Amino acid sequence: MGRYFPALVAILLVIGGGIVHGFWTDRWGTSPAPAEAGRRLKAVPLRAGDWAAAPLPNKAGPESLAGQLYRRYVHQVNGTVITVALYTGLPGPVAIHTPDVCYKASGFEVASPIKYRWAGLRGMASGEFWTADLQKIKATEKLHQRIFWSWTADGAWRAAKNPRWEFAAEPVLYKLYLVRELTAADEPLEEDPCIDLMNELLPQLQKCLFSGV
Repeated sequence: MGRYFPALVAILLVIGGGIVHGFWTDRWGTSPAPAEAGRRLKAVPLRAGDWAAAPLPNKAGPESLAGQLYRRYVHQVNGTVITVALYTGLPGPVAIHTPDVCYKASGFEVASPIKYRWAGLRGMASGEFWTADLQKIKATEKLHQRIFWSWTADGAWRAAKNPRWEFAAEPVLYKLYLVRELTAADEPLEEDPCIDLMNELLPQLQKCLFSGV
């Protein structure tokens, strides 16, 4: 019996891993939560304070995504432009492909991500976002961008170190990106217009995505 024990353990690990992965990706269609989360995205208004949004064509993503919101927000006073992407679905597909990895694959130099703590407004708790500056050489010019990203399963935005494991038990997950082109490489983080948009947009998301949940 002893000589068969390692093989038996290996078989059980493979079967157990397959079962966990099946539930993680909803392979058997057991959870209605992702579909409902996808429908809730459609309720997010196109106006957020002084910011007005126009929908952009959805980016290609995993088929298992339940929905995505992809918009170009323009500040109606100063003309600042911010691209916002919000994805939802099962935790497995939504947790992967963090922007610091994806942008590197697209030829960007990505600075080490740091945490930005959003103070919280209108009765919302504070939250955390990862942020990083990006740089890419295009012909004779350098493109500088800054990106913020975070995840939530319950309205509390978290800059998770390992979102695949931290959110694995959740029925549905949201991932939010805010991306802006910088006018100078050394723009201070504390004055970034993305923070102003967060102050207007995050309370809207709280109301549209989590009220009544």
